[in-house]
Amino acid sequence: MKKLFCLLGFCALVLTSCSTSESASTTDENEVLVMRTIETYANDGSTYTTNFTYNGKKLVRATDLEGYEKFTYTGDLVTLIEYFDAANTLLQTETYTYNSAGLLTSSLSLDFDFNNGIRETYVYNTDATVSVTGFQGDLTSQTNLVRTGVITFANGDVSTYENTIESFGETSTTTYVYDVKNNPFKNIIGFDKLKFVNSESIRGTRNVLTQSYSSPSLTYVFSSSYTYNGLNFPTLETTIEDGSPSETETTQYFYN
Repeated sequence: MKKLFCLLGFCALVLTSCSTSESASTTDENEVLVMRTIETYANDGSTYTTNFTYNGKKLVRATDLEGYEKFTYTGDLVTLIEYFDAANTLLQTETYTYNSAGLLTSSLSLDFDFNNGIRETYVYNTDATVSVTGFQGDLTSQTNLVRTGVITFANGDVSTYENTIESFGETSTTTYVYDVKNNPFKNIIGFDKLKFVNSESIRGTRNVLTQSYSSPSLTYVFSSSYTYNGLNFPTLETTIEDGSPSETETTQYFYN
């Protein structure tokens, strides 16, 4: 199952014209919701179709052929995501905790197949950065420090993510550059609180143009371009990793 919150990265997008079926039927950009995505990987020709179900503007379920993700809210905050396979077996959970201001303070990912737990805590600094501390363990306790990080923001979206892996003592930096258009997931309630979970710039308000990763042992770049509909939401995304071998992915977006 392709998890909505475990992105492989962003790649270069090749501009392609879109059909009218890919455009949103609503004329209010604040009401646009993505209903379906189709991801295609050029290297092996595989495709993944995901359908999204809502209660108002709250995401209830994301379903593909391999299983589904179930979303639970407390008020307007996403507090639990459960991952099931096609046989309805629970594979993984992600639990989110917030402070009284509605800011994410911790996340806990439990993988039942591997008896593995990953816990992250988030501290909001006076300079508008966020400090991240990651711990690993089993399903009951996660106390082994595995990484620390610092996140900076630009216009509300993640601009840089500095990440230090404790076991290697190696620090990497991921830098994001965005367009000025609408991200397909921007109107889903609660998603704006989860932009930096799991070391990824996920589902922000805009679309990533470049994602550049640099560490002492590895560098790569994903460059992106988009085709938009009349309300400035992407209808087509083509992803290319600047590496060897390169990976090309295209994503089609369909709206309400």
